[in-house]
Amino acid sequence: MRWFDNFDQLILSKAFRGELVSQDPHDEPASMVLDLIQKEKAHKTAEEKSRIKPKGKQMKCAVGGK
Repeated sequence: MRWFDNFDQLILSKAFRGELVSQDPHDEPASMVLDLIQKEKAHKTAEEKSRIKPKGKQMKCAVGGK
């Protein structure tokens, strides 16, 4: 087995433990970032739902006799 066979796994595990770069103590915790992402996604979904026209009976046009 060569040393680089598990290199990707080693890099990923170090990244998830925060060992690849020095950490900034002023950064917010990941939980706060995830909460912000969820709130933004919920807001975007609500906006999209409000723009969708409801399905139902189509109105007939009074002009043109149809």
